[in-house]
Amino acid sequence: MFVRQTYDNEQQLIFSLGLKATREKFQFTTKHSNKNCYEEYCEIENCSWRLYAKRLDPTDEFEIGTFNNSLHIHPNHKHANKKVMGPILHEIMRKTRSKVWRPNEILRDLNALMEINVDYKQAWRAKQYAMELLLGSSEECFSKLPIYFHNSKRRNPGMVAYIQTDPEDYFECCFYVIGSTIRAFKRFCRKVIIMDGAHSKGNHIACSSYGWEQPDTSPCTQNMKKSGLTWIWFLEKLYECVGDCQELTFVTDRADVIREWCNKRRIEGGKPSTVLTEWAKKVVSKNEEHTTRWSVSGVSDAIYQVHDFKHGGIVDMRQETCTCKYWEGTGLPCGHVIMVLKHLKKTNFGHQALDAYTMERYRSTYEEPV
Repeated sequence: MFVRQTYDNEQQLIFSLGLKATREKFQFTTKHSNKNCYEEYCEIENCSWRLYAKRLDPTDEFEIGTFNNSLHIHPNHKHANKKVMGPILHEIMRKTRSKVWRPNEILRDLNALMEINVDYKQAWRAKQYAMELLLGSSEECFSKLPIYFHNSKRRNPGMVAYIQTDPEDYFECCFYVIGSTIRAFKRFCRKVIIMDGAHSKGNHIACSSYGWEQPDTSPCTQNMKKSGLTWIWFLEKLYECVGDCQELTFVTDRADVIREWCNKRRIEGGKPSTVLTEWAKKVVSKNEEHTTRWSVSGVSDAIYQVHDFKHGGIVDMRQETCTCKYWEGTGLPCGHVIMVLKHLKKTNFGHQALDAYTMERYRSTYEEPV
């Protein structure tokens, strides 16, 4: 760098200065930076290093007007950031596309090449920036999915591809299967489908792929966990591909989770408890808390009116109904029913819940081994 040297724009000047600072082991502080001028000082007090550049109107070019290159040396570099290290890595990675670059290798190579101390985080960010320069951003890649699927369908007869977006039209998940794979699976393959997740590292994570015996078919979901909606959506699209298949068997990684779920509840069911399960008991207790200062008036032998300072409720104990519909809808006694039971001097509210919420049913559900 020298006085009267010009650069195409301010970004090129900043990159060149950052690269120089990294190589020569010094650090600088920005004093002025706007569309017309750019001024830097060495961050060490009393150091005379200084650079001043201005824009050559009416172009975007910047010319160095003042440059004092006397400086102090720094062993570590805050300017060894992704925008300085990334382009260097980009050139190296472009020539060796087959190699998988790991941050530890980048850290080692940059330390040897530039003779600087780069930490793991700097190396990781530099790699991500270099990959973006090499392959484009994640957003650009996802925006090209419709074009990619369209062209793939033209070259692969029978290919199935779907893209699902959220209400704001942002990418949510996609499903695709090559046509030849569908035909081969129906005609020649054992009817076993293995479903598993393959998680990526990057801005767009939780990417899942599903393989039929071998992971050569890759419907995938992005930014979605293994929720019920994801599984339902995937299986609906899968059904469109394979149709009715009586011998079809699914293999997933959920077997251990299901087994653990059942074992845990079998142990819980063996503990001494009240009539209701722990969860149902908490719901009923919460409903009871709301009945403070409520009042009850009898309408007939089995019908009661509960005053709750809002809409109130009429409870029919014989028909097991309440005008608030909570009792019928959930199978658990609402606050109005609980208030009637209190009025009748009954303290066990669990008997008014559905049998499905009782500990007896809970134990029976998980009594068989999995």
